[in-house]
Amino acid sequence: MPASSGSSSGRRRGGRPGSSGNQRAGTAGGRPAGGGSGKPRSGSGGSGGRSGAGRAGNSRNGRSRGTGSRGQGGNGGGRAGGPNRSGSGSAGSRRAPGRSPLPAVVEPVVVVEPSPAPSEEAALARRNRRRGLGIAAVPGVVVGVVVVVLGVVLVGPVVGVVAGVVAGIVGWAVCWWGATPALLRALHAEPADEDDHARVFNQVEGLCATMGLALPSVCVVEDDALDALALGRGRRVAILVVTSGLVEALDPVQLEGVLAHELVHVKCADIVPATIAAAVALPLVAVLPGMANLVHALAGRGREFRTDQLAVSVTRYPPGLREALALMVDGPVPRSPSPMAGRGVAHVTRWLWTVPLAEGTGGHRSLGGVAGELDAAAVRIAALDEW
Repeated sequence: MPASSGSSSGRRRGGRPGSSGNQRAGTAGGRPAGGGSGKPRSGSGGSGGRSGAGRAGNSRNGRSRGTGSRGQGGNGGGRAGGPNRSGSGSAGSRRAPGRSPLPAVVEPVVVVEPSPAPSEEAALARRNRRRGLGIAAVPGVVVGVVVVVLGVVLVGPVVGVVAGVVAGIVGWAVCWWGATPALLRALHAEPADEDDHARVFNQVEGLCATMGLALPSVCVVEDDALDALALGRGRRVAILVVTSGLVEALDPVQLEGVLAHELVHVKCADIVPATIAAAVALPLVAVLPGMANLVHALAGRGREFRTDQLAVSVTRYPPGLREALALMVDGPVPRSPSPMAGRGVAHVTRWLWTVPLAEGTGGHRSLGGVAGELDAAAVRIAALDEW
């Protein structure tokens, strides 16, 4: 039924009377009158009426609008009582006179929970650090025992014990703090120039941001071989070593897979026992040719296989690492002698590289497959094919 137009004394359906009086709202869901004269919410075009569009069915529980047409000026038409959003089409929600409107919806407060328990990776990193400390302590203990024996025999028990303890501590400190520099010197690794190797630095920065790692130092070995490894006594003092051949041969996707693989080693801190074990074995490789297998055992057999799985979960593209491993195994024959050829560092670090180095080649050819070795490149490539 259309609303009647008229003067200020007339009543509109669903509206508030223009004159004084306690009138209830009409059936169209209008706003109830609180008594006395006042400004109408939606009125006719006469005096006291609000020219323009009146609204019927405005519920204070929520803003619900009718679907009728808007009245203009003197026609005094409010919205015809169409269905509102709360479900009532004929009448809006009613509210007692003088009742204050409901408050606006308040966003829920976000409660910051305490930090979760250390993850499995953090626990693994702590275990690897303890293993590295234990490996570094072995030479110190050996040196300390020898000094104690000599001191007791030559000087006396008190002097011998004191000298042995001091020598043991010094031996441990040399192994712990000097392992990484010793291996870098043996590898002839030089700090990488950020301008010359901008692609490597950019990808390392992006991966470290994704993995929550501090940026490692980057060193380059001038070698045609395609390989990389990570060294260090902790996650915050890690050194990422790449060969010049690797940077030149791999495309960005393949290089990202290799760098992610090495940064996973850093995050899990398995570089700590691997670095210390290789540095301890380096002086002994000339008399003990089986040191490579010992270093592999101390670093952890199967660590390269496990690291591949974690690396592709970071890059989310297993074919990138798979293609890189295949190219590193079957890549071109190096054009010049390797700086690692004829030296023990290639032997003791052979299982620390992304793709293990073949025996007796000085790092020129990669070790594709070895029976029973989970870390062999052929086994890992087959596993990535199934990923």
